[in-house]
Amino acid sequence: MKLFKGPMKLVYIGNKLAAYGYTPTGVEYLGELLREGGHEVVQASDVRNTLARLFHMVLTIIRNRDAKVILIDTYSSSAFYFALICGYTAFLLGQPFILILRGGDLPTRTSRNPRLVKGLFRKAASVVSVSLFLQKSFDNFYSTRYIPNTIPLSQYVFKKRKLVRPRLLWVRSLHSVYNPSLALKVLKFLSLKYEDAFLTMVGPDKEGLLDDLKEEAHSLGILERVSFTGKLSKSEWIMLSEKSDVFINTTHFDNMPVSVTEAMALGLPVVSTSVGGIPFLISHEINGLLVPDANPESMMAAIDRLIQNPDLVVAIAAAARQKVELFDNSIVLSQWNKLLNEVV
Repeated sequence: MKLFKGPMKLVYIGNKLAAYGYTPTGVEYLGELLREGGHEVVQASDVRNTLARLFHMVLTIIRNRDAKVILIDTYSSSAFYFALICGYTAFLLGQPFILILRGGDLPTRTSRNPRLVKGLFRKAASVVSVSLFLQKSFDNFYSTRYIPNTIPLSQYVFKKRKLVRPRLLWVRSLHSVYNPSLALKVLKFLSLKYEDAFLTMVGPDKEGLLDDLKEEAHSLGILERVSFTGKLSKSEWIMLSEKSDVFINTTHFDNMPVSVTEAMALGLPVVSTSVGGIPFLISHEINGLLVPDANPESMMAAIDRLIQNPDLVVAIAAAARQKVELFDNSIVLSQWNKLLNEVV
């Protein structure tokens, strides 16, 4: 079979809501990468209302019958039904579609609705896992293809940190699933030992948690040691990272968070909860440190270990940068082009 090797028209379905203060998602950063690679990419949707957004997604698929492939971001929450409806729309129109698995809790969704999930997967031209965790999770359920999340590595200047202080950086949406409260508890423990302990928390307030977090920081006596920046642009928080020494990831469950790979690219040693796909990204004591979920004492001890062991910091940071070089734009774009050619 002769493969179509040139640029093609694609429809990319996902929640494109960064303009409203949300964290950019795959439809935005992967969509832009595919566009830079020469493809024509029609993206949907940036409509804020949930039902109107779903309607716009379906309408976009119908209106672009000439698209070669439909790409559909697939999450584990209620947004899974967006993927379900859009996938079946493409199938009924005879358009090949690729599901891109992004939800860290998709294995749970699958265990609850196995027939529903498998029915959708079987109609897809391909199912892509953006993490080895999700690919492994679906080993006995459905064969998926691993193509990692991408980062433009040239934008991330590696800083070698020989000595670190308890200057912590946290970058996620203020959402309960990411457990931002844990970061405050960790800072409290560190402040008892280090006078210069400080925490910078970057991210939009998605659940209205900011006031509660400020109140918690006040009750812990650390409010003056915390900076809540709100949402920052990529370049702004990269510049801010220069003043930080340790990146912490406090989430309850996760897949392959871009913010963590970015921190690894910048040379920030990462301390993360060992949940979901994180152990597939971070190997304990090799390119980061892993701790149990919801355990501030363990995370504080891991950070303290980095402060006391500069050789460990240098080794971890170097290995982390080497790991994320596999996620560079050029490599990931090549993998996507190969898959798109195969599907067409």
